[in-house]
Amino acid sequence: MPADRIRSLDTLRGLMLVIMAVDHLDLYGPIYRVTYETFGFVSAAEGFVLLSGIVAGVVYGKYADTPGRLSGAVRRRLAVLYRYHLVIIAALVASWIIMPGGRPDGGAVGLALRAVGGVLLLNQEPPLDILPLYLLFVAVLPLVLVGIARGRATLVLAVSAGLWLAGQFLVRQPGYPPEIQFTVVGAAVTWYPNHFHLLAWQFLFVVGVWGGWRSRSTGAAIGSSRSTRMVILVAVLVAAAGFALRHGIVLAEIPRHVPAVARVNLGWLRLANVAALTVVIAVVARWRPRWFHWPWLELLGRHALAVFTWQTMLQIFLGPFYLEAAARWGIGARLLILCLVVASLTVPAIWRQRRAG
Repeated sequence: MPADRIRSLDTLRGLMLVIMAVDHLDLYGPIYRVTYETFGFVSAAEGFVLLSGIVAGVVYGKYADTPGRLSGAVRRRLAVLYRYHLVIIAALVASWIIMPGGRPDGGAVGLALRAVGGVLLLNQEPPLDILPLYLLFVAVLPLVLVGIARGRATLVLAVSAGLWLAGQFLVRQPGYPPEIQFTVVGAAVTWYPNHFHLLAWQFLFVVGVWGGWRSRSTGAAIGSSRSTRMVILVAVLVAAAGFALRHGIVLAEIPRHVPAVARVNLGWLRLANVAALTVVIAVVARWRPRWFHWPWLELLGRHALAVFTWQTMLQIFLGPFYLEAAARWGIGARLLILCLVVASLTVPAIWRQRRAG
């Protein structure tokens, strides 16, 4: 394994990928209700973005003192990310053609322009939302890392927090953002903004980059070192409160459409829940590192981009058949298909590992 990899981070990223694969396919189903936000107002999306930031800080932190090399490495990464994004667009277009039930309005013109919007990163409907968001995060990575490396970490984090705060006022509704509709040669076309508000979600990535860079440059364990017992106690209490409020245990359940806990704007209570759970997991990982060493999950996390693309394609093509099987055969069919899907995540990981050499 490369020296700049951290096993626990890869394991956790692999776990996030497994949860996303289950949640995306069983959306609003009985299994989804168990795996989605199990530990509070924290989903696999928050975990994946934060962990991706940490990994970026660890892997690209070695270039922080040489901006030219950093920019080159980031450009190469952006090219890879964009190629995978195009693969997902091609899969989505193929599904529109093969399965007419999900075909966009506007005929061939509407279909083509919807795809063009995806290529231009303007149409970011699911499943064209995660990679465009990540592309934009990686694009500003040199600015973030160079600023941190030059002793301006406080300024970088303050600006990022300010953007998150601005996002709280710019989001008009806690649900899915309104679509953009227009007409071209008589064909109705619809493009969708990203479900995850850019100004809000960048904060998780930037904090992750700072944590990863600090871990690499100072040798400190991520999320540990100077955390006092009081900080850990507060984190445990906040995480427990988030769990209780999410599931209505002891405390009254907070509906997910309330802005404070909504995902689209990464509401303040959700953000606090994410922070608290991160501290708790980091402390446990420091005390019991072997609990976070799962070779299969590490494999998935190490090749997260290929695995994410694979599970997205399965979501696109298997979704209608999964719902039909679930309606016909019930929970048993759901469990069988989901087990096969999760097991299949190994395929792209092994393929990518062999290609890497």
